[in-house]
Amino acid sequence: RSKTQTPNYKMEGVTDDDQVAITQQEETNQMMKKGEEEDEGEDKGGVVVHSDDDRENPQQPQTKQKPKWWIWVLLCAALLSVSSAATGLKSMQSVPPFRKASWRLQTTSYILLVGFVYEMYKASYSGRDPSAYIILRSKYFKWKTFACLGLSGTALGLHFGLWVSSLNYTSMAHSMLFVTCHPLLIVFGCVVLRKPISKGEIIGSVIGFVGLILTLGDSLFFPSSSYDIGDTPGLLGDGLAFLGAIAFLGYLYYGSTLRSWMSLYMYAFPVTLISSLWLGVASAIFETTPPPQEGMSYGVILGWSSPAFFPVIVYLAFVPGFIGHT
Repeated sequence: RSKTQTPNYKMEGVTDDDQVAITQQEETNQMMKKGEEEDEGEDKGGVVVHSDDDRENPQQPQTKQKPKWWIWVLLCAALLSVSSAATGLKSMQSVPPFRKASWRLQTTSYILLVGFVYEMYKASYSGRDPSAYIILRSKYFKWKTFACLGLSGTALGLHFGLWVSSLNYTSMAHSMLFVTCHPLLIVFGCVVLRKPISKGEIIGSVIGFVGLILTLGDSLFFPSSSYDIGDTPGLLGDGLAFLGAIAFLGYLYYGSTLRSWMSLYMYAFPVTLISSLWLGVASAIFETTPPPQEGMSYGVILGWSSPAFFPVIVYLAFVPGFIGHT
């Protein structure tokens, strides 16, 4: 009998239901102990402590599974949803860029809050989801985790602030092209750091970089005549969008680290909320609030609820925000 197996006996004077509850609690305690040992091992230099069962029954290498068909449908829906964000944001010409970005993330965080509360509820009771309970106790409520969530939210706020600002200084096509070039930057980083990467990815990235350079020709030889409209290409807007792509790399880095063990909404909600708070503070400090007009309020917190902005912001929160990004 291994050390982690629960003894199969029945205590005198205990009903069957009580015995089942005792067995479940013992198994949960053993899983929690194992999770804490693994977490302590990682903190002491990346050495993970394994139980006797793990040594006796090592996991076999898993074969690579082919993605299911509905994943491609979901990917296409997310791509179309994200692509429509620029049109909605640009339609609110009178709203400063940081404020628009803050509104978009605020309202998305309200949607994500529902999933966050549900996942926290499941994880708060060991009998409902023992694995989530272990993660919540041993990993989630730690300063290291909070720091990573804060840095991820800061990177996401920088990404949105720079990108939405770029829409005022370049064309929509240029802005979307440069802000979504982060895959090219990832490949470039892999080459510099000598990380494993395929030849096809390198060739595709070279073609992409050539396309970016050719696209800059519009901004160099046909510059924007007015930085207030942003209907024609401009170097300033292209540069802001490119910096937004660089900031997005930080969001991807911390997201890939945390999402390896953290559930979706326990990650997405705090990160989105933090980014909206950063942008709201930046808007209050650096941007001039336009005077209120009929049907238009520009408050940092609830200005999006004005009749003129409410339909657009709700669309941005649910379609590009929830369906696209999340």
